Formats: sequence, structure tokens, C-alpha cells
Amino acid sequence: MFNTSKIIGICGLQGTGKTMLMTKLGQIAHEKSNSRTYANYHLSYDYTPISSLNDMNKMRNGIFLADELWLWLFSRSSMTKLNQELSKLIMLNRKRRLTIIYTAQLYRTVDILLRRVTNFVITPNIVKIREFENECEYTIKFKARNEIGQFLKNGIIRSNLKEMGSQYNTLEEIKGLGEKTPLEMGITLEKKFYQAISKKSFIKYIELLPYSGRTSTWKYDIIAYLPGKTIAIDIKGSGKKQVYLKCSGEDLRKKIKNAYDHNAIPYIAFPDNDSERLTDLKFWNFYKLDYYSYLLKLKQDPRYSKLIKNSIKLENKDNL
Repeated sequence: MFNTSKIIGICGLQGTGKTMLMTKLGQIAHEKSNSRTYANYHLSYDYTPISSLNDMNKMRNGIFLADELWLWLFSRSSMTKLNQELSKLIMLNRKRRLTIIYTAQLYRTVDILLRRVTNFVITPNIVKIREFENECEYTIKFKARNEIGQFLKNGIIRSNLKEMGSQYNTLEEIKGLGEKTPLEMGITLEKKFYQAISKKSFIKYIELLPYSGRTSTWKYDIIAYLPGKTIAIDIKGSGKKQVYLKCSGEDLRKKIKNAYDHNAIPYIAFPDNDSERLTDLKFWNFYKLDYYSYLLKLKQDPRYSKLIKNSIKLENKDNL
């Protein structure tokens, strides 16, 4: 399927495993051909984020995973300038040696030009593969058809839902083209925090790690070195009601262990929910992580009002 540049549509209703299947196919293609992966949503494996026409124009020699592509190429806006520019880029996929996999709930909602150049349409379905100790294990089966609707093959992915679901954020919403993605908004927060903490004289040295330390042995955004101690800081966004951790208790345990393995103290930092002056450290809150934290037991993001009660301001080094 991935030996030559193809355009593949994965279509089905909510909860049928479209994004999960696309993510797994992207991983398989990356491992088999060592090709570059592009995506308009966050992945746990190495990829290049795509959120603008300029980003798309730079894609070469790889595979582009486009979740909910109908948001960018909607059939009812087929004559708009945005659709025309996007269609032109997609039509160049062969010259650029680019395979495109996209998802859509309804095939007819995708722009007609994209439908006409789609080589395969895949319909996924979540199925139970075995049951043991009163628990069921599920995976994804799929049917593939060619561009004129002729049946090609049945397939099954030899991975369970839990493994495949860990490769991306199942709750992430795809933004309109040109809007900031959650990843980009997170990077902006990290940069503002870095500016804020850099102003403190008691900090000896600061590291801003790209992509939450994915290319290092750390699992944090910021590493700050003070006299006699090191603190590892994970930057989180906040709203009026919640602090957006976007991770499970198991993820937090791994982060805590990672900090301890580096002889560092783990923290979460999040901004005051009514402040835009984020380059001033007094508008940031620090919550110390440990294995006794109630956060490890939560199944949803914590309430801002509760987390703020157990947080501190970093006005001087004695607060840590």
C-alpha cells in the first residue's frame, strides 16, 4: 500500500476506529520505509506537526496523516480560495512522493476533487478478538475498496485498542486550518514561562526542552538549576474551571520517576486563569508532584480551584 504515493480515505461514523487505524497505519509505514511522518494532530511517535498551508507546502517524501480532513476540504465550500489551494497541494502528492491518509465521517462531505483522486477507501470496525477473566480485548478490522467502489480486501490490525490508543490523544479536537493547534499553544506557554523564570536571579541555568523532552532523557518542558537543587517543570494550560493536564495517573507516575531518576524535584506550572501577563513569574503557580498526589487518581483534568489551593508562587528559592 505504501510502496508508491497514494491517497487513502478512512471513513466511518464516530467510534469506529478511524483515527486509531490511521495512526497505526502511519506507524507501520514509518517503520517499514523509515519515511517522514506529518500529521495535523498530536502523535506519541516522531512526526512533524501540520497546521497551515505553509506547513503543507513543505511536505516531501513521507506520509501525511490528516484527521477529519473534511474540516479543511469541505464539499460545500469547494470553490473557496482555501479549498482550491489545498486541492492543488494534494494533487501534487505523487511528484512530492507523499502518501496521504485522511479520515472523514461521511465520504460525501469531502471535496469532490479529493474524492476523485482517492485511491482506496477503508471502512474500519472495532471488533472483539478474545475474552479472558471477564475482560474483553478489542482490535480493528477493516474493508478496503478502490476508487470506483470495487471490493479489494479485508484486513485486521494485530494490536489491541489500548496499545493503539496510547499513540495519540483520543480527545484532541482538530482545529481549522491556520488556527493554533494545542501543541502550538503549549509551545507558546512554554516560551512565555521560560521568559518569566529567566528573570529570577536565583536560577543558575535553565533548559527549555523541545516537545516535552522527546529528544532527551527528560520528560519535562523546563529544567531549572538552582544552587543545591534541580527542578523539572511540566507546563500546563488552565481555564476558569480546570487545569489541563491531558495525561493519566500512569503518565504522571512516569514523570515523577523520571525526575527522581535525574535527582530532580518534579513540578507542574500553570498560569493564573485570568492573566495574560505570562512573562511575569508572579502570575504562575507551582504544584509539586509526588506519588501521594490526588492527581494520580483522577480520570479527568483537575479543577482549577482545588489545584490552586495546594500550589505556591515562586517568588524566591525558599518557596521550593
